[in-house]
Amino acid sequence: KKRYLVPGERRDGAQSRPPTGTIGANANAHRQLASFEYPYPKGNNMEINEEKIDEVIMALLYLNFHRNHGAVRAWKSFDWDAMDRLHKKGFISDPKSKAKSVLVTEEGQKVAKELFEEYFGSR
Repeated sequence: KKRYLVPGERRDGAQSRPPTGTIGANANAHRQLASFEYPYPKGNNMEINEEKIDEVIMALLYLNFHRNHGAVRAWKSFDWDAMDRLHKKGFISDPKSKAKSVLVTEEGQKVAKELFEEYFGSR
């Protein structure tokens, strides 16, 4: 049975260590990362307006629209919950796939362009 390594594990079973002899600001980066508190607001008590998040993500998806065999696609590099909400609204294909991008529906293309112009247009 094949066993996959977990991050920080070596094939011989010992724990890997950060490289020694690093120069400059990166010398203690591994210590800084260990004490890093993730700033994402889901873990805080902040109320989140998911509708605004969805609008901004649609606007940002517009930035990376590309054509693939006649269909418009966008890279799915945003929060999974938000991408799932956009799918439920009918703007994109199901993001739960092996593909690195999602299909953008005609309605999604229209909405994304309008939101991009609203949030980031200079007019």
